[in-house]
Amino acid sequence: MMKKLVLFLFCTTALFISCSDDDNNDPPIGIDETALPGTWKLIAFRVNNGQTFIETDEERTLYSTFFSVGKDFETSLTFNQNPETFESDGGYTTVLTNTIVNQQPTTQEIPTPGFAASGNWQIKDGDLVLEVEGTEESFKITGLNSELLFLEKELNQTFPLPGGTQVSTGMTFFAFGKQ
Repeated sequence: MMKKLVLFLFCTTALFISCSDDDNNDPPIGIDETALPGTWKLIAFRVNNGQTFIETDEERTLYSTFFSVGKDFETSLTFNQNPETFESDGGYTTVLTNTIVNQQPTTQEIPTPGFAASGNWQIKDGDLVLEVEGTEESFKITGLNSELLFLEKELNQTFPLPGGTQVSTGMTFFAFGKQ
């Protein structure tokens, strides 16, 4: 149960941090897999095209769209080599803007505990695979050098509701700077 909670928190932090999809100005930096070991600090985080649906047996209805930006990042992620283990810690503040269908947008600041996990890592087919207590999560590496790490992951999370399910979708983007 704890391993699922840790990975759930790691992934759901992505749900609440985003910018519009025309803000994808990450520089093309290539991928140098040997640069991963070390300590990285989260410097940006977003979800593009965030949408929340309510699903029942009969239909899927758009409930809201969302975006958010992060600030006050205090999240670090350390990758060790031989053995390939990682540790993460910290948090940040999320500025979440949510627009429920046919209503005005609302914005709120949410303290976000962030990433608190440790486990094993590997790079496989261009993906960073994190394993915590037997559960794996994969993130596509879109850029990695001695200074920057860019990761992305498709968001598709479900939460049970009375009489249906809430489904949140989007594309998450993480940017880390090497310490």
